[in-house]
Amino acid sequence: MYSPIVQNERHINVLKEILKDKLGYKKNLNRIESLVVIANPSTIINKKYAPINIANKIIRNDQLIQTISNVEKDKKINWVFIQDDMEKIATCLKAHHKDIDIDYVNKYCLEKENQEDSEDLVIKNDEMDEKIRYKLRGYRLKVSNRENLKPYMVFSNDTMEEVISAKPRCIDELMKVK
Repeated sequence: MYSPIVQNERHINVLKEILKDKLGYKKNLNRIESLVVIANPSTIINKKYAPINIANKIIRNDQLIQTISNVEKDKKINWVFIQDDMEKIATCLKAHHKDIDIDYVNKYCLEKENQEDSEDLVIKNDEMDEKIRYKLRGYRLKVSNRENLKPYMVFSNDTMEEVISAKPRCIDELMKVK
């Protein structure tokens, strides 16, 4: 399962490697501070069983400014980058960036249909809706099994009904559905 804590730790390790290997920073790398900022106000954060070092890294977005101010006031941390250092780090990170192109057509087994062919099919609305519902449920189950998710996490029944009623003919129309 996706974990923002683990992702954050990986990012810090990559940053430390770049600072050490590419830019020559060898000291004070353990002073790099990191946070996981939760932006969604409805996200439930249960820190009850989390170790203290992890629980202290998780904050809500409205706590970010206060947390940064507290870190700045802390006299133990006196390692500050100057403007030139920040530009070097930014340039180096930009050089290491890799774009990821995701082919959603193949990932979700979508088929490109010819719109003219789909217009030739004349089926009663109820029969067509039932066929679409059946295919969408099959598609949802297939994706949920492949991605190891619950089917409702792919799309809900309400979303499926909106797609059926909207009957989108292209990706742009589909994207307009909730």
